[in-house]
Amino acid sequence: MPDNERTGVEKCLTDPQFRDMLKNHSAASDRGYISDELDRIGIVFLNDNDGSKKNAVIDYIVKIKWSELEGLETALKKADGHLQPFMG
Repeated sequence: MPDNERTGVEKCLTDPQFRDMLKNHSAASDRGYISDELDRIGIVFLNDNDGSKKNAVIDYIVKIKWSELEGLETALKKADGHLQPFMG
């Protein structure tokens, strides 16, 4: 069973086509494109015969302002090698 969270994070960080979808094609009018990208990267929705789980994820993607995440990404790149893992 694939780990959707890990797959999604990995593709957000490393897959140019998926990143482009998030940044440039994640409006409500792009639902079909988003759905195709989720399929392409291997996101799996178990027991989703009516498509409600996938639609909930697409709704979530549409609501996020992906362009605002560039600041976070820039900060994380600057901090690379300077942050220590939290030990609990």
